[in-house]
Amino acid sequence: MRIDLETERDRLAQSVFETCVAKGQVEFRLRADATDYEILEEFALELSGKPQPLVRDDDGKLVEKSLFEPALTALTDSGLERDAACYLDSQAALQWWHRNVAKSQYGLQGWKRNKVYPDFVFARLTEQGGQKLVVLEPKGLHLAGSGDTAYKQALLQRLTGAFADESLVPVGGLELVGQAQSVVCDLVFDGDWRGTLNAPQFGLIAA
Repeated sequence: MRIDLETERDRLAQSVFETCVAKGQVEFRLRADATDYEILEEFALELSGKPQPLVRDDDGKLVEKSLFEPALTALTDSGLERDAACYLDSQAALQWWHRNVAKSQYGLQGWKRNKVYPDFVFARLTEQGGQKLVVLEPKGLHLAGSGDTAYKQALLQRLTGAFADESLVPVGGLELVGQAQSVVCDLVFDGDWRGTLNAPQFGLIAA
């Protein structure tokens, strides 16, 4: 009974969420007022042992495009996250990346109670010379098909569509690196995640 009730609750909550998005009562926008999250200028990170700098595997260089410095291995929780950070850092079109800290930094509110805290936020150049912000959530293959992963995937896809919907009235702007023109939210799985991420994000950008 509990499972059935939770399923029906989530279905109704999603329906209300979709209706509010369609009416413009819920918006996915970059804002610069007191109601929005602002990226901190600095934050504290508890470490055990000597800090280890994050090094790219492909060329052995220290990562250089992290939004916060120094970029340490302790910022990432798994090998997949470290690989993703190093991969992003090595892309010519990438301007900056940030490893988002769950529970205390940037979160996305969907139709479920708890916020979704994407692992990465990064900015890249577009083919037209503009800028795009990308919210990225890498997942291990063992998590594919789980309820939590399915929800995050659906939410990220819906928020991407909501941001791209020009029928909604913008409520402000947030200048991070230049002026972001669009926002894309994506979830990629371990395995061929580089190919999955490269095609839409970096495949058409010349090195």
